[in-house]
Amino acid sequence: MLGLLFRAVNETLTGFAKNPKWKLQGQPGFIAVLHTWNQELRDHFHLHIILPAGVLRGTDFIHSPDANFLFPVRALGNVFAAKYRHHLLRTFKAGELEFHGQLKPLANPTAFNRLLHSTQKKKSWNVYAKRPFGGPAQVLEYLGRYTHRVAISNHRIKSIAHGKVT
Repeated sequence: MLGLLFRAVNETLTGFAKNPKWKLQGQPGFIAVLHTWNQELRDHFHLHIILPAGVLRGTDFIHSPDANFLFPVRALGNVFAAKYRHHLLRTFKAGELEFHGQLKPLANPTAFNRLLHSTQKKKSWNVYAKRPFGGPAQVLEYLGRYTHRVAISNHRIKSIAHGKVT
């Protein structure tokens, strides 16, 4: 499933970068870091991506003609969601997905299709894009915080007692 997440992101960003509508028409490069939890330490699979404001075209780096715009965020979310659903459905039909525990009912094609259809009703999948908050050093520092930290830092621990952490 996580491979499908990365594949859908790659196809989405590559598709937008090569689309003449966005005036870049080249190969994007990006770094994607997988996160598997949210602030409450619950499952929340998502990617943090660093994407330069340009593409490679041949041996040249082509900068985005607009410093404040690369791609439309809502369209990115919609295309990504469609690609991810497509890959999920294809993987399901190939019999490559396994469902265990409370997810076992999703092995039924009707239930699985109902789940996929319910994700289409969302107005948009969350794509949050912003300009870098500094130069390359700050961007790498930001990425480093996500790749070299533990799930919960000491300042968030309230109590350790009787084998339980709160």
